[in-house]
Amino acid sequence: EIADRDWSSDVCSSDLGAFAAHVLGSVTDDNKGLAGIELEYNRYLSGLPGRMIRNTDVSGKSLSFGKEKYYSADNGLNLVLTIDSVIQNLAEKSLEQAVFDAHADRGMCVVMDPKTGDVLAMAAYPDYDPNTPRVPLDEKLAQEVDAMNAEQQIEFWNKMWRNPMVSDVYEPGSTSKIMTTAAALEEGITSQNEGFYCSGSIDVADRTLKCWYYPRAHGQETLVQAVQNSCNPVFATLALRLGADKFYDYMALFGMTEKTGIDFPGEARPILQKKSDAGPVGIATMSYGQGIAVTMIQQITGICTIGNDGILLQPRLVKEFRDSNGKVVKKIPVKRVRRVISKQTATPTRSEERRVGKECRS
Repeated sequence: EIADRDWSSDVCSSDLGAFAAHVLGSVTDDNKGLAGIELEYNRYLSGLPGRMIRNTDVSGKSLSFGKEKYYSADNGLNLVLTIDSVIQNLAEKSLEQAVFDAHADRGMCVVMDPKTGDVLAMAAYPDYDPNTPRVPLDEKLAQEVDAMNAEQQIEFWNKMWRNPMVSDVYEPGSTSKIMTTAAALEEGITSQNEGFYCSGSIDVADRTLKCWYYPRAHGQETLVQAVQNSCNPVFATLALRLGADKFYDYMALFGMTEKTGIDFPGEARPILQKKSDAGPVGIATMSYGQGIAVTMIQQITGICTIGNDGILLQPRLVKEFRDSNGKVVKKIPVKRVRRVISKQTATPTRSEERRVGKECRS
């Protein structure tokens, strides 16, 4: 079942085709979890078959004074996901259109509630139908797969089922700048109104690092304006002020050096330069999300810390178990990991992001 946070009824995945495919995953022909939530929670979903236990001799005949005991079958449990069906539907439709408009090979989207760590939507396109997991939705591609040998088919299916938001790393780019901003504000090495000057580039050690706006320049700007402008030289400056030790400390605090522990199989580890090897250039480029590779779930979890008054939460996809009668058997609590920054830092940082969003839309 997929939890519908705004409606009173739950919906069954078998009625929805490819809906939330990379979350739900698929099963084998005998209904054992093969990928996704189906695999992660297979032992809860499967239940136990009925069985008879008795004492017999070596030929299998019951003993006269042997004991017999029958255990009735136990139904599997239903999972209530954190996924919001409305948000998930909007994410999937928007993602498909974005991939089409950009002529991209793939697109991904994750939506999270920063106050709970609940994943409200997790979508990747192209997707597949969990009810027929070995048949691609694209007819031409399905014909190509049908013509493959067994080894090629297995490789293709594993790639199709793979959840890239959890299992693949990528260079996060400018979304990392908000964490650099928060770290710098927390350490008191800058303020919202501090003035900076962007000439279009910045010299770090023996390298010239360019702003994305190069050969143009942002010129004079405050920190708030630098966030709005997504100005690379300013974030490089902040990271260098922090220094390698402090910068790496905050990377760890925001969860950029470890798995999140999300309840989903196959979570990848981040790829990070060793602190001893990074040097000033490495620190500067990581400040704006280059030279580091993380998963989408790691990145959004770290950023949501700012939306949760500085507290990092463990992301989750399942919030409770129910029996076949709909009774709640077990609730999965929200898990606090640690405090990363103070509320006094998180509030103005969050305000900066909101202001940037409004000005960009206008």
